[in-house]
Amino acid sequence: MEVVPVITVTEKGRQKLIELLEENKAKYVRIFALSREHSAYDLGLEFEAKRGDVVIEAAGIRFVADDMSKDYLRGLRIDYDDSDEEPGFLATSSCNSTCSSCTSQCDL
Repeated sequence: MEVVPVITVTEKGRQKLIELLEENKAKYVRIFALSREHSAYDLGLEFEAKRGDVVIEAAGIRFVADDMSKDYLRGLRIDYDDSDEEPGFLATSSCNSTCSSCTSQCDL
């Protein structure tokens, strides 16, 4: 049986997250679900843990999520795109919904 990591982070995404952690003097990257429609959902990102958050370590980074949001993170892949006028994080995920095969994508 193959073990699938909860969160995968590209090297570019990892470097940017570490930079932001240092700038914010933070220990954690908190990911939370904002809304969801069909297989796509919006995620938010902040740098403070909250009471009751679950810690998930990936690529040497400590992510935290609340109990509801953690379910949306399985299979999440985080990258950083600085190639256009609006740089930002791009998160793609294997489908976490009832549809049979799709990919979800969102901007963080």
